[in-house]
Amino acid sequence: MPSGVLPAANKQVTQTLTQIEREKIMMSTVVVSSEKDIYSQIESAMKTRNKKICRVTSGAGALSLLLQDPMDLMIINETLSDMTARQLIEQVIKENSMVNCAVISDRSPEDFHAYYEGLGVLMQFSKIPDETDLGRLFEHVDHILSLSYTADHSGETDL
Repeated sequence: MPSGVLPAANKQVTQTLTQIEREKIMMSTVVVSSEKDIYSQIESAMKTRNKKICRVTSGAGALSLLLQDPMDLMIINETLSDMTARQLIEQVIKENSMVNCAVISDRSPEDFHAYYEGLGVLMQFSKIPDETDLGRLFEHVDHILSLSYTADHSGETDL
């Protein structure tokens, strides 16, 4: 192997990882809520973060969007016009089990855990999430996405 190949390959890996880190930061988030105030509060809290965000007002709208565009995270208001958050999450799992979900719910933590158990819900927000709440959520999702990337690309040698 020529002596310059390995350093060039290492440089390419470093550039690729840098691009992956940028893409990870640009996590796409969908807020599913018919309440505009919830979206406005979340959007405002996310202004300091480099996250793509959009809003749909129904479970059907979220499922339609899921089939069109990849997404990393759904923040779902528990009460939707056409289905419950649980029903939406069950359908999301069938379409793409890699979508992370958080739910805005007034349930007690015990009731919430029992109701959503087994669905992989990352976090409950008992109110509209603020920047601190979203920061905790994004730390969890970023960690999950980095583990997923590592698992998908471990042992790859094809540059």
